[in-house]
Amino acid sequence: MERSFTYIYDASGMTDGSSLNGISLPIQQQGSRFSLRRVVGLDKVATAINIQRPGSNLNLASAPVRMGAQCLISPPLEWEGNHTLTFGLSNVQRSVTLCGGFPIYNSVLGFQGAVVDNTPSPSEPPDTAVAFQFTFPLVLDWYRYVDLLSGAKNPPRTFRLPMDYGHFTLNRIAISKVGVPLNSEDFFIRLYDSQDGALSSGMVPQSFYNSASSLRSGFWPPIHYPATRALKFDVESRICNLDGVMPKTYQISFGGLLWSKR
Repeated sequence: MERSFTYIYDASGMTDGSSLNGISLPIQQQGSRFSLRRVVGLDKVATAINIQRPGSNLNLASAPVRMGAQCLISPPLEWEGNHTLTFGLSNVQRSVTLCGGFPIYNSVLGFQGAVVDNTPSPSEPPDTAVAFQFTFPLVLDWYRYVDLLSGAKNPPRTFRLPMDYGHFTLNRIAISKVGVPLNSEDFFIRLYDSQDGALSSGMVPQSFYNSASSLRSGFWPPIHYPATRALKFDVESRICNLDGVMPKTYQISFGGLLWSKR
């Protein structure tokens, strides 16, 4: 069975202008493999990246590669569970929002793909499907920090969207603000599967998932939710406390296929 998953590397603690090799990202899926299909977010972290081949000290390229905002990995690369994805970064340049004395770093790398194991796939849904989307009005009424004196961060908030119409296959998410696709990192998000298993190793910038953004993101493979299960997700605000326009309202559209019996 394949399960969509994103490994997150937070580069906020790095130093601008530096270059570093041998960065390790643990692959924590014991008894399974991780299939890497896309790298996203390099434009907010560093100038170039070089990834080591799985199980080898050899890099994918003879020199660090300038990938830009995203790069598709074809054919996919696979790491065994309990192994390490190793890479190097050249000329670190972190994306940051100044917020008083407590900057907000949006310098995150996403390694997207699928966890692959030998467990049986979920039972096939009934064989009639129609395009469908669930919409969720997100009201962001909290800031990144509790206050700008302590610098304590507000934790993510959890939301649940009921799936009351039948078996649903999630293919994409579109996030907009006042009818316009959201391209700024106003919030990070974390999705869960139908068993409340997290689909990422950390909070994910909204643009990594947002099919309405310039990255045209989607899910490989799709995510399945049986009938009557809720779609759970966490939201972490990245809005600076100095922003006087609050609350902020967004529309999150979860698009895919709704299945039903003939």
